[in-house]
Amino acid sequence: MHWLLMKDGNMRDRRLDVAVVSEIPASYLTDGYAVIPSLFDPIEISRIAREIDRLFEDYARLPAGHTYDLDSRPGDGSPGRIPALRGVLTLRPELRAARGLARAVTLAENLIGPEAEVLWDSAVYKPSGSSSETPWHQDEAVYGLSKIRKPRSIVYFWVALDAVGESSGCIRFVPGSHLGPLLPHAWRNGDTSSSLVVSGPIEGPAMVSVPLGPGDATVHHSRTLHGSGPNASGSCRKGWVLGVGRPAAPRWLRRLKRGLLGAAGRSGGR
Repeated sequence: MHWLLMKDGNMRDRRLDVAVVSEIPASYLTDGYAVIPSLFDPIEISRIAREIDRLFEDYARLPAGHTYDLDSRPGDGSPGRIPALRGVLTLRPELRAARGLARAVTLAENLIGPEAEVLWDSAVYKPSGSSSETPWHQDEAVYGLSKIRKPRSIVYFWVALDAVGESSGCIRFVPGSHLGPLLPHAWRNGDTSSSLVVSGPIEGPAMVSVPLGPGDATVHHSRTLHGSGPNASGSCRKGWVLGVGRPAAPRWLRRLKRGLLGAAGRSGGR
């Protein structure tokens, strides 16, 4: 049982606090994605957006490995066409207390099973007037291209930090594409720090664009084809991506390994 401490001091089962309707798991299974209204409440998403804005203001001074670009990273370290930050929760660990994250984990467990956790996160900004599109891709392809160990199961959340529509480059999906095979992929422009791109034409039903309000989110399957268009609006398009899944090694095994390593370290120091 998972519990949250409410503002009134009472304990509440967090599964009852998920701001989603019962049809979401069914639409996820059918289409490979679902829309989640108000995953984060207005006050919480506003605070998160401010913190991420501050990180982007310090973009060139952030520790190595946190900044990258989804389309042609500049050589001077400044934000490029689609600047991104990996590990927001590492840079701002206080954000882990956000109730929206607890909701995301609960929803993920409803879709993929128990012991889910936030495995990684990334903020992606698409500046006003950017002509860059995020190409069609399936997130599962990253494990084969990067040799990263694949989780037992994982789903991906795209959280809107402010209002995003078709003109600003909202996320779009090919419904039902998760039921097909994992397609061949490559790195955009051959850059391993850039975005994935499907190597070949896309076949299937028409794509669906998903406008979102601040705090709204989508959740999608690792094989669902998705991307986004250019930002022709007058404001920056801001999103926060969460990979929530069940790690390759179960929790009990990781605790056991930490215990054994700790014991080995203590005995070695005697």
